[in-house]
Amino acid sequence: MGKVTQIRSVTNIVADAVSAIKDMAPGTMIPHLTMETLVDAARKGETEQVYYGRVSAVKNKLERNHGIFLECKLNMGYEFKPWKTAHEVPKAIFQQGINRAAKGFIRIQYVRLENIEQDSDRVRVIECSNAMATVNSFHRNAGLL
Repeated sequence: MGKVTQIRSVTNIVADAVSAIKDMAPGTMIPHLTMETLVDAARKGETEQVYYGRVSAVKNKLERNHGIFLECKLNMGYEFKPWKTAHEVPKAIFQQGINRAAKGFIRIQYVRLENIEQDSDRVRVIECSNAMATVNSFHRNAGLL
């Protein structure tokens, strides 16, 4: 008879990876090779999207169910953030959004109103720009920029 291959569902793979990681000590570095084994997918090549999709699912479950945050360390793997610094992960995501909003505000200033023929369209652009300026002021006043 031929070789029997057991196919694990993605749900089981993610659950097993979460179970393995949640028992690790905070501060543990999980190398990419170890994560590849845990999520049953290679980081490079044809299964690259599968790897990052499963890692994302694992990270989401760890955050939601256990309050555990993993931070990607370039070319190394993932660090199980110690409890006292776990807030840095969502803070960095938040800051990226603030920075992206600021770039949008800067770029809207380059829109040439004189090239917009209809008054109603010009008014819409000005209203959008004013709304962005208000949000940008909030961020600046809060010390986020």
